[in-house]
Amino acid sequence: MKKFLEFAGLCSLGLAIVGFILMMATPAVAAFAGDNVSYYAAIDALFGNENAPAIWPGLVAWIFVLVALLGGIVIFVLPLLKINLLGKLSDLASLIICGLLVVAGVFLFFESAAFQAVMNNATSGWSSVISGLAGATYAVGAGWIIGGILLIVAGAAAGLPAILRLIGKK
Repeated sequence: MKKFLEFAGLCSLGLAIVGFILMMATPAVAAFAGDNVSYYAAIDALFGNENAPAIWPGLVAWIFVLVALLGGIVIFVLPLLKINLLGKLSDLASLIICGLLVVAGVFLFFESAAFQAVMNNATSGWSSVISGLAGATYAVGAGWIIGGILLIVAGAAAGLPAILRLIGKK
Protein backbone atom coordinates (compact mmCIF):
# COMPACT_ATOMS: atom_id res chain seq x y z
CA MET A 1 0.00 0.00 0.00
CA LYS A 2 2.83 2.36 0.85
CA LYS A 3 4.40 1.80 -2.59
CA PHE A 4 1.10 2.71 -4.23
CA LEU A 5 0.82 5.90 -2.20
CA GLU A 6 4.24 7.00 -3.44
CA PHE A 7 3.09 6.72 -7.04
CA ALA A 8 -0.58 7.63 -6.62
CA GLY A 9 -0.10 11.09 -8.09
CA LEU A 10 1.67 9.72 -11.15
CA CYS A 11 -1.00 7.04 -11.59
CA SER A 12 -3.69 9.67 -11.23
CA LEU A 13 -2.02 11.90 -13.80
CA GLY A 14 -1.71 9.03 -16.28
CA LEU A 15 -5.34 7.97 -15.86
CA ALA A 16 -6.52 11.58 -16.20
CA ILE A 17 -4.54 12.00 -19.43
CA VAL A 18 -6.04 8.82 -20.89
CA GLY A 19 -9.54 9.94 -19.80
CA PHE A 20 -8.98 13.34 -21.40
CA ILE A 21 -7.80 11.75 -24.66
CA LEU A 22 -10.85 9.47 -24.71
CA MET A 23 -13.08 12.45 -24.04
CA MET A 24 -11.62 14.39 -26.96
CA ALA A 25 -11.14 11.56 -29.48
CA THR A 26 -14.43 9.66 -29.31
CA PRO A 27 -18.01 10.66 -30.17
CA ALA A 28 -19.78 12.29 -27.24
CA VAL A 29 -23.38 11.40 -28.04
CA ALA A 30 -25.09 8.96 -30.36
CA ALA A 31 -28.64 9.76 -31.48
CA PHE A 32 -30.83 6.84 -32.55
CA ALA A 33 -33.90 7.68 -34.66
CA GLY A 34 -35.31 4.52 -36.19
CA ASP A 35 -32.64 3.17 -38.53
CA ASN A 36 -30.72 6.45 -38.53
CA VAL A 37 -27.78 6.84 -36.16
CA SER A 38 -26.02 10.18 -35.80
CA TYR A 39 -22.83 10.65 -33.86
CA TYR A 40 -21.82 13.99 -32.39
CA ALA A 41 -18.10 14.51 -32.13
CA ALA A 42 -16.60 15.68 -28.87
CA ILE A 43 -15.59 19.03 -30.36
CA ASP A 44 -19.18 19.67 -31.50
CA ALA A 45 -20.66 18.61 -28.17
CA LEU A 46 -18.13 20.61 -26.17
CA PHE A 47 -17.99 23.82 -28.18
CA GLY A 48 -21.03 23.64 -30.46
CA ASN A 49 -21.28 24.10 -34.21
CA GLU A 50 -23.72 25.60 -36.69
CA ASN A 51 -26.16 22.71 -36.21
CA ALA A 52 -26.09 22.25 -32.44
CA PRO A 53 -25.15 24.28 -29.37
CA ALA A 54 -22.45 23.47 -26.84
CA ILE A 55 -23.67 21.16 -24.08
CA TRP A 56 -22.75 22.42 -20.61
CA PRO A 57 -21.86 19.18 -18.74
CA GLY A 58 -19.25 18.25 -21.31
CA LEU A 59 -17.83 21.77 -21.42
CA VAL A 60 -17.62 21.99 -17.62
CA ALA A 61 -16.02 18.53 -17.49
CA TRP A 62 -13.49 19.58 -20.14
CA ILE A 63 -12.55 22.71 -18.17
CA PHE A 64 -12.30 20.76 -14.89
CA VAL A 65 -10.08 18.08 -16.44
CA LEU A 66 -7.87 20.68 -18.06
CA VAL A 67 -7.42 22.56 -14.76
CA ALA A 68 -6.80 19.28 -12.89
CA LEU A 69 -4.22 18.17 -15.45
CA LEU A 70 -2.38 21.47 -15.27
CA GLY A 71 -2.45 21.35 -11.47
CA GLY A 72 -1.30 17.73 -11.46
CA ILE A 73 1.59 18.51 -13.78
CA VAL A 74 2.63 21.43 -11.55
CA ILE A 75 2.43 19.26 -8.41
CA PHE A 76 4.46 16.54 -10.14
CA VAL A 77 7.11 18.80 -11.73
CA LEU A 78 7.85 21.20 -8.84
CA PRO A 79 9.43 18.58 -6.54
CA LEU A 80 11.50 17.27 -9.46
CA LEU A 81 12.93 20.77 -9.90
CA LYS A 82 13.69 20.93 -6.15
CA ILE A 83 11.16 23.74 -5.72
CA ASN A 84 9.26 23.43 -2.45
CA LEU A 85 6.67 26.04 -3.32
CA LEU A 86 3.58 24.16 -2.20
CA GLY A 87 4.82 22.56 1.00
CA LYS A 88 1.79 21.90 3.21
CA LEU A 89 -0.56 23.13 0.50
CA SER A 90 0.15 20.08 -1.66
CA ASP A 91 -2.47 18.05 0.25
CA LEU A 92 -5.05 20.78 -0.34
CA ALA A 93 -4.08 20.95 -4.01
CA SER A 94 -4.40 17.15 -4.26
CA LEU A 95 -7.88 17.28 -2.72
CA ILE A 96 -8.92 20.03 -5.14
CA ILE A 97 -7.63 17.99 -8.07
CA CYS A 98 -9.46 14.96 -6.65
CA GLY A 99 -12.71 16.90 -6.54
CA LEU A 100 -12.26 18.33 -10.04
CA LEU A 101 -11.58 14.92 -11.58
CA VAL A 102 -14.46 13.18 -9.81
CA VAL A 103 -16.96 15.91 -10.73
CA ALA A 104 -15.68 15.92 -14.33
CA GLY A 105 -16.06 12.15 -14.54
CA VAL A 106 -19.62 12.33 -13.23
CA PHE A 107 -20.52 15.16 -15.64
CA LEU A 108 -19.50 13.02 -18.61
CA PHE A 109 -22.38 10.68 -17.81
CA PHE A 110 -24.91 13.56 -17.98
CA GLU A 111 -23.98 14.53 -21.54
CA SER A 112 -26.73 12.58 -23.31
CA ALA A 113 -29.48 13.83 -20.99
CA ALA A 114 -28.32 17.41 -21.41
CA PHE A 115 -28.03 16.93 -25.18
CA GLN A 116 -31.57 15.56 -25.33
CA ALA A 117 -32.89 18.48 -23.27
CA VAL A 118 -31.18 20.99 -25.54
CA MET A 119 -32.44 19.29 -28.69
CA ASN A 120 -36.00 19.09 -27.35
CA ASN A 121 -35.96 22.81 -26.48
CA ALA A 122 -33.89 23.96 -29.47
CA THR A 123 -34.81 26.99 -31.50
CA SER A 124 -35.42 27.03 -35.23
CA GLY A 125 -31.70 27.62 -35.86
CA TRP A 126 -31.13 23.93 -35.23
CA SER A 127 -34.18 22.72 -37.16
CA SER A 128 -32.04 20.67 -39.56
CA VAL A 129 -30.77 18.59 -36.66
CA ILE A 130 -34.16 18.24 -35.01
CA SER A 131 -36.08 17.33 -38.17
CA GLY A 132 -33.85 14.31 -38.75
CA LEU A 133 -33.97 13.24 -35.12
CA ALA A 134 -37.64 13.51 -34.22
CA GLY A 135 -38.30 11.07 -31.40
CA ALA A 136 -34.64 10.10 -31.18
CA THR A 137 -33.07 8.50 -28.16
CA TYR A 138 -29.62 9.58 -27.07
CA ALA A 139 -26.74 7.67 -25.53
CA VAL A 140 -23.35 8.69 -24.24
CA GLY A 141 -20.47 7.43 -26.36
CA ALA A 142 -18.48 4.46 -25.08
CA GLY A 143 -15.27 6.48 -24.98
CA TRP A 144 -16.95 9.04 -22.74
CA ILE A 145 -18.22 6.31 -20.41
CA ILE A 146 -14.75 4.76 -20.12
CA GLY A 147 -13.22 8.24 -19.83
CA GLY A 148 -15.66 9.13 -17.04
CA ILE A 149 -14.77 5.98 -15.13
CA LEU A 150 -11.05 6.65 -15.57
CA LEU A 151 -11.46 10.25 -14.37
CA ILE A 152 -13.31 9.12 -11.25
CA VAL A 153 -10.60 6.54 -10.51
CA ALA A 154 -7.91 9.18 -11.20
CA GLY A 155 -9.64 11.52 -8.76
CA ALA A 156 -9.73 8.82 -6.10
CA ALA A 157 -6.04 8.05 -6.66
CA ALA A 158 -5.17 11.76 -6.45
CA GLY A 159 -7.03 12.26 -3.19
CA LEU A 160 -6.21 9.02 -1.38
CA PRO A 161 -2.73 9.96 -0.08
CA ALA A 162 -3.93 13.38 1.07
CA ILE A 163 -6.96 11.90 2.80
CA LEU A 164 -4.83 9.27 4.55
CA ARG A 165 -2.38 11.95 5.72
CA LEU A 166 -5.24 14.11 6.98
CA ILE A 167 -6.68 11.33 9.10
CA GLY A 168 -3.21 10.46 10.40
CA LYS A 169 -2.46 7.18 8.66
CA LYS A 170 0.56 6.99 6.39
